[in-house]
Amino acid sequence: MDVVKEKGLYTIDSIRLFGEDFLCAAFHGWDHDAVAVVEIKFGEWCKLVEKLKPVKLEGHRKTIEFAGTDGNEYRFIFFQLANHTDILAAQYRKKPGGGWEAIRIVPEKCLQ
Repeated sequence: MDVVKEKGLYTIDSIRLFGEDFLCAAFHGWDHDAVAVVEIKFGEWCKLVEKLKPVKLEGHRKTIEFAGTDGNEYRFIFFQLANHTDILAAQYRKKPGGGWEAIRIVPEKCLQ
């Protein structure tokens, strides 16, 4: 979108649309499926998942909560792109007494 200033006001001068062909792929592996990411990366690799709760899908937002093997509750937020690829956007751990705190677990470190 190109915007120009005319007589003290900003107006749209032109709009160009680009398709999402750069996201196209015949098959996305498990690394693009939210449930598989949680089960494999955080369950198998990190041994953190004790029990998954039902997945919540609200529009393009996919929320996965689980009980951890360490006694904590976790919530992971994924965004589902137009081609059904799930991208992990946020990780949370429930604080004692309520509320959620943002965390960052790097599952690849669990393999070391």
